[in-house]
Amino acid sequence: MNQKEFEAVEEWSHYKAQSITLNEFMNDWLPGIIEDHHKPSIFWNRKDSAVIAVNVLLNELEQEIEKY
Repeated sequence: MNQKEFEAVEEWSHYKAQSITLNEFMNDWLPGIIEDHHKPSIFWNRKDSAVIAVNVLLNELEQEIEKY
């Protein structure tokens, strides 16, 4: 993937992507979303995405991590 694929567009154009660890994502970022009553949008392709509850996403990630 090239950098262009990660650039924010339209109303999000002033935001910049930032790399975080999976641990930071699960322990710091996702709990904040729960508090704000939001749901993450994943697999966004500029047209569509999957919206999932935070607890479902955390459960799926934890199950996947157990495999390694």
